[in-house]
Amino acid sequence: MIPAILLVLFLFVFLFGFRFRKQADRARSEHATSDDVKANAHQQEKTDLFDANMPIISDLLSNNGDVCCVEHEQEKPSDLSLMFLANARVMDFTSPRSRHCGRNRDNRRRSSSFSVKRAKPTGHRSSKTSSCRWVFWRLMGSEKMTELEWKAALRRVGDVSNISDFWQIYGHHPRPSDLPCGHDYNLFKEGIVPMWEDASNAKGGRWLIYIPKSRRTDVLDRWWRKLASAVMGKPFADCIEHICGVVVKITVWTRDADNKEVNMHIARIIKKTLDIPVHKTLFYIAHNFPGPTSRPELMYTL
Repeated sequence: MIPAILLVLFLFVFLFGFRFRKQADRARSEHATSDDVKANAHQQEKTDLFDANMPIISDLLSNNGDVCCVEHEQEKPSDLSLMFLANARVMDFTSPRSRHCGRNRDNRRRSSSFSVKRAKPTGHRSSKTSSCRWVFWRLMGSEKMTELEWKAALRRVGDVSNISDFWQIYGHHPRPSDLPCGHDYNLFKEGIVPMWEDASNAKGGRWLIYIPKSRRTDVLDRWWRKLASAVMGKPFADCIEHICGVVVKITVWTRDADNKEVNMHIARIIKKTLDIPVHKTLFYIAHNFPGPTSRPELMYTL
């Protein structure tokens, strides 16, 4: 009698264990499939974003009066797959070019060599980052503006001393993707006006990124939030003194266009912050060009 009971119990435990193991295997398989689907979707999203049609470099460097404003309908060349500009219709309204904004590049002061300093361990705030105060600006302009009209259209919205201040201002204004043509958001260090003619910007330039118009709504807003948070936080702590500000196109302005080493370091942080594939190209454009008929200078790429 007892052996029969033990046999029944053994069979019951065996069958229950087999069924439980089968369900666990099925759950693991479904979870792995779900992860694969998510990974493939994320990769496809990045492929769709970074392989979309983009403007060619000759159009990027062309000018229309005082404002770089070019419609881009051409197919992208194979070697230019990413630029740091946020519209398929590229509009650079960040500052109109004035006759005073250019100086001979040969007279520029070459900056000293750049060395990357290690960020402080987690739990400590970088003194560079914590000491920076920022100003949130909004440009409310139109496609073609004179220098005086541009200055009148630039509004100082408020001071930003930490990320909470930024979110408070961000929540009371339209999303970047909802801004009309000719409007921009600018987050610049206190004391630096988002104009090429400002003393802190005169010898500098900007990294540019291209976002297809079809992806503008879901990508532009997210990248602007990420980049604004990053310049006020740890990602740029070791090079924050070289950054002047960020613009919602999106562009990142730096102090010295000739300091290639530090600008390339900043570009690598940008790629990491925004999860941009390493093989995609960013373009650095100098603010400073000699005269009213000349084109912006493409300094280097990454």
